[in-house]
Amino acid sequence: MTVVYTSPAQRSQPVAVLLLLATLTLTATFLSHAVINDDPYITYRYARNLAGGVGFVYNAGEPVLSTSAPLYALLLAALALFKIDPPVASLIVGSIATFTGSALLYRLGLRSRHAAPAAIGAVLLATSPLVWMATGMESSLYLALALGAFNATADRRWRIAGLLAACAALVRGDGLLVMGLIGLAEFVERQRIPWRSTLTAAALILPAVIVATAAYGSPFPATLRAKVQQASLGITGFFPGAQFPDGIARLAAAYFEQSWLYILALPLIALGLAQSRAQRWAWLILAWGALQMIGYTASGVAPYRWYYIPLLPALCLLVGLGITAIAQPAPHRLRSALTLSLACIMLTAQARSIWEIHRSTDPSIPRSELIGIDALPETSALIYRQVGTWLRDHSPSDSSVGVMEVGVIGYTAERRMIDYLGLLQPEVAAALGRRDIYWSIPHTLPDYLVLTSINPLYNYDLLADAWFQATYAPAAQFDDPRFWGSPITIYQRRAPAVELIPQPIDQTVGALRLTGYAAEPISIHPGTPIRIRLDWAKPATPRARVSVNLIGPQGRVIATHSRTIETEFWPASGGSVYHTIVTGPDTPPGLYRAYIEVESDDGSGQTTLGAWKSPLAAIKLPPELTPRAIRFGDAIDVLGYTLEPVRPLSGDEVHLTLYWRSWQPVDVDYTVFVHVENNDGRLILAADSQPRLGDYPTSIWSPGEVIDDRHTFQLPGDLAAGAYPVRIGLYVPDSGERLAVDGSDQVRLATISIRKP
Repeated sequence: MTVVYTSPAQRSQPVAVLLLLATLTLTATFLSHAVINDDPYITYRYARNLAGGVGFVYNAGEPVLSTSAPLYALLLAALALFKIDPPVASLIVGSIATFTGSALLYRLGLRSRHAAPAAIGAVLLATSPLVWMATGMESSLYLALALGAFNATADRRWRIAGLLAACAALVRGDGLLVMGLIGLAEFVERQRIPWRSTLTAAALILPAVIVATAAYGSPFPATLRAKVQQASLGITGFFPGAQFPDGIARLAAAYFEQSWLYILALPLIALGLAQSRAQRWAWLILAWGALQMIGYTASGVAPYRWYYIPLLPALCLLVGLGITAIAQPAPHRLRSALTLSLACIMLTAQARSIWEIHRSTDPSIPRSELIGIDALPETSALIYRQVGTWLRDHSPSDSSVGVMEVGVIGYTAERRMIDYLGLLQPEVAAALGRRDIYWSIPHTLPDYLVLTSINPLYNYDLLADAWFQATYAPAAQFDDPRFWGSPITIYQRRAPAVELIPQPIDQTVGALRLTGYAAEPISIHPGTPIRIRLDWAKPATPRARVSVNLIGPQGRVIATHSRTIETEFWPASGGSVYHTIVTGPDTPPGLYRAYIEVESDDGSGQTTLGAWKSPLAAIKLPPELTPRAIRFGDAIDVLGYTLEPVRPLSGDEVHLTLYWRSWQPVDVDYTVFVHVENNDGRLILAADSQPRLGDYPTSIWSPGEVIDDRHTFQLPGDLAAGAYPVRIGLYVPDSGERLAVDGSDQVRLATISIRKP
């Protein structure tokens, strides 16, 4: 539709509005240019990595789509080729897009001869504090593309509308709603299948879906699932458990706190809704806002403040319609003045909020003095940059870093990042879905951990965890009184990273079925941190308490860890649970095993698994040793023995200490037999036991390790004086099969000389 102007004033009006929009946009850009939000720095890192030849990934070599704005990242990557850093490029693009989107909103009304409400809506959109609170994000470009698509729809340029809607969907997945509305509008207008807009959109979307699926395994960003799983734990951008409507209430309360003038918006929006029924040109905008609200509410994702930006065109337009509806009955001379006055009231309220955003970027202003905190950007950028800079300058380039908020820190640190909110690693998001935020710490075992002093791992008190304290030590600390979680401490891992060895198993333990476990093949000492992962099938019972006790020689418990697992939230494939323990101060040498106990309303049970070794201290051969060099099989030697007393009486207790040495690992727990015979070969007594009374079995012997193995037996009281041969050997307990030695299955070790009383 062509707009016909009847006077020079009418012809100059669009130019004046555009100049006003440009002036307001530039002013708002100047006031908010120092705003730094954390989330867009994920997209910035994708852009920088792509421009730098690393690939369209966050962590090099890890194909995960963790940006929800892929097209925006590609745009920033293209600008990065011209030496424009992504944060700077994003500020420029966002400012231009805000102006463009506002101008397009104005054009929709202008072409339909409803310039006044559209102009008011455009001015309010250009100065919306919610837009400028989200400075640096892709939201403004998304709005501009969507509004461009609606303008093309109004012009019946279906192919252009489909193209712009597809671009909006690639900037933010929400754009699929725009595509749907465009297709519906074409269907209603042409009364046929909307192939023009649909095929054009599909020509852009389908290749992107194919490429993303081939590169990442799915066209959907990992962040989508992560935000849903965050919501299941109560992690949101407002308060624990907040839903999308709750965020609206919190934002409204914050804006009312900044300026009571916002109260005028409520009746204006209500009046605008009443007027919208006759404003067909505005229907697409209003339907878009309604669909955005319904979609976010229904999806169950954790709400964040920038999620409400797509509602702004509809809200601003409703305010414009409300103002013009109030002014319309007024006499002609007062109509413009009343319209301008009401618009200026709303503009004043928004200007007050933008000024508060500007104040929030001033590090000299305490956070407690800021007004309407829920409507302001986080004051975390300064301390996050300090943390990232320290990591970049003081950690090895191949280090891994675990964080709760990965944006600014990850961009600045330039290290492999692990995000415990599930944005970067899908397996972390899956753990959040199982209500297990702790799982990721022992699973990923990063070289460095960045933790706030308040709620460092949301609802898990990691700082009080004994395993964490034994595994990590503070390396640096940063303080900023404006940051809610200050101080931030960087912890460095001091325990070596040992790969878990998975072991398949199929065993019922109470109401649960254990399908596997994994443990670190390490030697333990006092204070050793240990990770044990138990893999369970999904049970019928909704929850169970699982305890892991590390039990060693003489049944001594040296470490314990219990967890209640909420199995009702597990997928059908089951779930894994980490138990992290620290050995106590008294850890005698020997074999240790994990004793698993399961308790639930549907049954209890126990099992034992795993094997850990507390090694012997280095053993020096005693001077009274009788040396022998006897090889059992191809792995075990007897170096010699001691005998006490040397010449016993009949009925005496005799102590025979064997000194073994292993030359290679042994996977069998052999039993040692000691036989005392008479000269005719008749067995007088037998003393069988595993080395060191079973506390130090052969399967835990290390190559080159010397083991002192004491066997005590009592001679018969009626034994005559004389010489009695002592034979030894090794055998497998289950089968009785003996280990070969000197061409036989036993060897004469010594002779006991029994003296007369």
